[in-house]
Amino acid sequence: MYNDSIFKLKLQIEFLNKGVVPLAWRQESGAPTHFDINKILAEFPPDEARAMKRKFRKLWRKLVEHSLKRPGKNSRRRLHNIEHGEAIPSRKAKNFRKGEVLNAIHRKVAKAPK
Repeated sequence: MYNDSIFKLKLQIEFLNKGVVPLAWRQESGAPTHFDINKILAEFPPDEARAMKRKFRKLWRKLVEHSLKRPGKNSRRRLHNIEHGEAIPSRKAKNFRKGEVLNAIHRKVAKAPK
């Protein structure tokens, strides 16, 4: 199901509806992307790139808010991995944040009625 081209298209459409650069675990060639969206954002006009970054931050902050409301080991681990409360996040934390947003949108598209 997840390797289906229609599912991938739905996933990209959902990212674009959210106003965020589409993320993926791997490129079509099979090489890891390392979530380097700065190369993609460099192609956009500065005001659009800024808006996309702001919308991405809004999405992951919403996920953090959800984790803060839920007690438990998984929520604490998630908050630790994304370095919640740190002024300057590390590269690892940024990748975790991108992964959290990707997983959330992935789950939403997978749950959507066909």
